[in-house]
Amino acid sequence: MQHTRVTVTTALTFVLTVTTLAQASGPATVRLPSPMAQLPEKNSVSSQTFIKGVDISTFQALEDKGVKFSQDGKTQDLLQILKHNGVNYVRLRVWNNPVEAGGYNDEQKLIAMAVRVKAAGLKLLVDFHYSDFWADPGKQVKPAAWNTFTFPQLQQAVYSYTQEVLTGLKSVDAFPDMVQIGNEINSGILHPEGSTDHFDQLAALLGSGIQAVRDTTPKGHQTQIMLHLANGGNNAEFRSFFDQVTAHHLDYDVIGLSYYPYWHGTFQQLKTNLDDLAVRYHKPLVVAETAYPYTLENGDASDGNIAGLEQTQTAGFPASVANQKLVVATVMNTVAHVTGGEGLGVFYWEPAWIPGVGWRQGDFNSWENQALFDFHGNALDSLKVFQDTPDLLSAPAPITVYPASTTTVTQGTVPTLPSQVSVLYSEGSIKPVSVTWPPLSGDQFQTLGTKTLEGTVAGLSQKASIEVKVVGSANLVQNPGFENDLTNWTLSDSLDGKIDSNAGNAHSGTKAFNYWNASAYAFTLSQHITGLSPGTYTLHVWASGLGGETKASLFVSSPVGTALETPITNTGWNNWKQYTLENIQITGGDLTVGFKVEAPEKVWGFFDDVELTRAESKP
Repeated sequence: MQHTRVTVTTALTFVLTVTTLAQASGPATVRLPSPMAQLPEKNSVSSQTFIKGVDISTFQALEDKGVKFSQDGKTQDLLQILKHNGVNYVRLRVWNNPVEAGGYNDEQKLIAMAVRVKAAGLKLLVDFHYSDFWADPGKQVKPAAWNTFTFPQLQQAVYSYTQEVLTGLKSVDAFPDMVQIGNEINSGILHPEGSTDHFDQLAALLGSGIQAVRDTTPKGHQTQIMLHLANGGNNAEFRSFFDQVTAHHLDYDVIGLSYYPYWHGTFQQLKTNLDDLAVRYHKPLVVAETAYPYTLENGDASDGNIAGLEQTQTAGFPASVANQKLVVATVMNTVAHVTGGEGLGVFYWEPAWIPGVGWRQGDFNSWENQALFDFHGNALDSLKVFQDTPDLLSAPAPITVYPASTTTVTQGTVPTLPSQVSVLYSEGSIKPVSVTWPPLSGDQFQTLGTKTLEGTVAGLSQKASIEVKVVGSANLVQNPGFENDLTNWTLSDSLDGKIDSNAGNAHSGTKAFNYWNASAYAFTLSQHITGLSPGTYTLHVWASGLGGETKASLFVSSPVGTALETPITNTGWNNWKQYTLENIQITGGDLTVGFKVEAPEKVWGFFDDVELTRAESKP
C-alpha cells in the first residue's frame, strides 16, 4: 500500500508565547506573526491532520492504583482532558508476556485501552515491541516463549502474533490508524537473529509484521505502518538504516524518530535529518517520542530522574513549565516545516506518568518530572501546547540564545570571546548571530573559579552569556574535547572507537570519543604530553556509557616511573560522571595520559573533556 500524503488548504494561525531564557531582566515573550493568507496546498497542516499525539501506555496501571487526573480543579477522565487540550492521537505499546510489568501492556490490556481511545474519538497508534519488556536501541530481547525458535519459526511468530493482536482489535472495532513494527529498532529486533548485523533476516522479520498488518486491515480502513528509530538528530544513522530498508523493498509508510533534546542533538540536527529524510525517501515523518522536564524535583523515593540538571544544561533550557511547553512547541514547529510537507506530527512520550507506577513492578518512576501533569495529577499549562497548530506562514522568530561554550583562562588573562552566538528559531533552525561583549581587563580574572559574562546580540533583546573558568594553569591536553576528531590522540585499535558527532552524546561541545565493537575488544586511547615543568598536576575526564566493561580506567604514566590509574564505572546513557587523578608528580617533563578499556561485545561508552592542569595556582 502506498502512503497518501494528507493535504489541506485551510489556513490556521499559530501564536506561540515563549520564555526567553538568556535575558537577565526576566522572561520575555515573542509573538509569531500569524497572517491569514491561503496556505499552499503541499505545505499545509491543520488541527485535524497534524498529529498531536501522546503515549499513555502506563495509564491503566496508574488508574488501577487509584491515580486521578484533573484540570482547573475538576477531576476528569484522562482521555477527555487530553482531547479537550487538542490531543488527537494516542500511542500504546504492546508486550508479549510482560510478567515484569504485572501484565500491563499485554494484548488484552491493549485491546481494552484501545476501545476507550476510539470511544473518545481519538486515533490510535499501536507500538509492537516484540518483547516481553522494554525494547530500545540497547536491548531487543526476544519473548521468552520464542527463545528456542528456529529463524523460520521466529518469522512465522512475528506474523502470527501481529495478526492475532490486530484481529483482536478489529473484533472490537478498534483497529489502529498506525502500527509500529518494532520500537526504536536502530539495532534491529529479536536479537540475535534480527540484529542489523544480519539485515537480510531483520528485513524478513519486519516484512512478516508488515504483511500481517496489510492482511488484517479492514476493507476501507487506512492504516499506516511506521518504522521507528531513536537518535533523531543523527542523520548518518538514519541514512544507513533506511538505505538498507529501501534496498530490501520493505512496504512501509512512515518514518518515526525519537527526539529527546537532551540526548539526540540540537533542534538544527533534528531539522537537518528530517529534511534529508523527506527528500531521500519521500515518506511522511513523525517524531514518535519526545519529552522535557518541567521541574528538577523528584516525586517519589527514587534516587533521581532520568532528565535532571545535566540534561537540561545539555539541551539549553532550564526546567520549567514554560520551557517544557516551549520545547514541545519547537518540536512541533520543526516537524511542521519539513521539506515537501512531509512532517506528519509529534507524539509526547508518557505525559501522564506521574508517581505511583514504576518501570517494572516494585520500582519507582524516574519520568514524573517530564509529565504534563504535576505529581498530584493536575494538568500543567504546558499541556495546552496541543491546542495550537504550527502555522507555516509565520516568519521564523528567535526563541532563545544558546550560551556560548565555556572558555578557560589562567589567572589574570583576558579571555578571547566568540564574535557570534547560536540563536534557536521557532522552526528548529539554529543560526549564528553577532554578539558584542563588554570591555574586559585582566583584573577581572584574578580569582579562581567560574565567572559568567553577558553580551548584546545584534537585533535581539535577548542577552548572550558565556562562562569563563579561571584556573591556576591552562589545560595542557591538546584537543581535550575531541572537537578536532582524534588529532593529538593515539588509538591502539581503530575498530574499537571513533568520534561521535552527535552533540546530544557529548558532555560539552559537539563531539565525544565513543567506543564500541560487535565482539569482545580492548584498546588504549592516549596522548603524550611534553615540556611539563616540575610540579604537581591533576587529571580530569568525563565519562558515560552503558556499563559492563571488564575494565575501564583513566591512567597516567611517565618515563621516570610515575604511574597512576583510577577505575571508571559507567551507569547509563548520558549519566556523565567526572573521574580524577590527583597528586601527579612530574619531574622529567613528559607524561602520557589516557584510557584503558576491555569490554564484552556491544558494550559502549564515551569520553569527553580531558583536562590536565598544575595543582598550584599562580602567586
